[in-house]
This record gives sequence, C-alpha cells and structure tokens, in this order.
Amino acid sequence: MATEQDGVRHYYPDPLYTRLRDVRELLEDTTKRELAEQAVALKEDIAEWKAEYDADSPDTLRERAAVDEVSAELAYELTRAASDWELDRYRLSLVQDAIKNYDTWTSDPSSITV
Repeated sequence: MATEQDGVRHYYPDPLYTRLRDVRELLEDTTKRELAEQAVALKEDIAEWKAEYDADSPDTLRERAAVDEVSAELAYELTRAASDWELDRYRLSLVQDAIKNYDTWTSDPSSITV
C-alpha cells in the first residue's frame, strides 16, 4: 500500500495481506493441538507481565516509563516489556484466528488466499 505525505510517497505492507499470510504460515506449519499450546503459552506470558508490572495493558507500562522519576534503565525495561506484550497479543490473535478457522482453511486451502 502507498500513501503520499508532503509530496513524498510512503510504502507500507497491506495489514490484511500480512495478517492472512501469517495465519496461512501457522496453518501450514502447525497442528490444531500445537496452536492450542501456543495460545496457552502466549496467555501465560501476558498474565506474567500483568502480574509482574501490576498493569492491565502495554500502554500502562509506556506511561510509567515516561515518568520523570523513572531511571533510563527501568524506562527501557518497561518499553521493551510493552512491545513484547503487544507482539504476543498480536500473535495470540493470529493463533486464535487459525484455531477458529482451522477445519475450514485446512480442508480448502483456496479459502485463505494471499
């Protein structure tokens, strides 16, 4: 996809294309049972961040990192954890899509095109 800003054309991947590509890779390389195990592991990681940082979202961690009293080292740790948390939430959503549609999409590969 492309957008134009201040006379400069910017290109970026189509989010729908990349999502379907990632789900297709999961379906090609992973059984339904393995997908379920991945979902559990991702949920466990997210629960650990919630408990460790007493936070309900990655944004909460970023807000804490921006506070003046927070050291640079802790700010880095918080923003890193927030990024990892968001990535795991995205991965979990992919795994959930793959599980939900596993039977349909593995029986008819043309039903998920990229």
